[in-house]
Amino acid sequence: MFHKKIKPVLVAFIIIMSPSFLVWSQNLDSLKVNELKGLAAILDNSWNNRNAEEFSELFTKNADFQFSSGTILKSKEAIKEAYRSIFSQLPVGLMHKSQFDHVRFLSTNIAIITGIVFLGMGNNDEQSRTVSFTAIVQKANDQWMIEAIRLMEPLKKD
Repeated sequence: MFHKKIKPVLVAFIIIMSPSFLVWSQNLDSLKVNELKGLAAILDNSWNNRNAEEFSELFTKNADFQFSSGTILKSKEAIKEAYRSIFSQLPVGLMHKSQFDHVRFLSTNIAIITGIVFLGMGNNDEQSRTVSFTAIVQKANDQWMIEAIRLMEPLKKD
């Protein structure tokens, strides 16, 4: 009886640890990371085009967005309204570019992303700045959406 219970577990362990399964799993994660980079590209594009509606559509209905100042927006609608105002006040040419540092999948449809947002007028902009972020994203109906995001000012170097 004991052998009948152990055999399926042992077979599953051998499959999971096999090189072909590990490569398949890594390829699946790479595909999901590429999907998340696509989400970031859409976010950058909507920010750079100052499109608050498109920008807010990347967030879930009850998403929250915390600025480095501590202000928290607590819904997709609040994010849209805040960014309508923010976008109307930004200087022409100020660009937003997201870069991932790390992606951790908690499940097949939930991930935590850490990274940096570059804000500036171009490659040689002396007034450009970076902001660190942590985001929780969720995939529903075959689409990744942002559930929560936290912006943080980078630590100042002495």
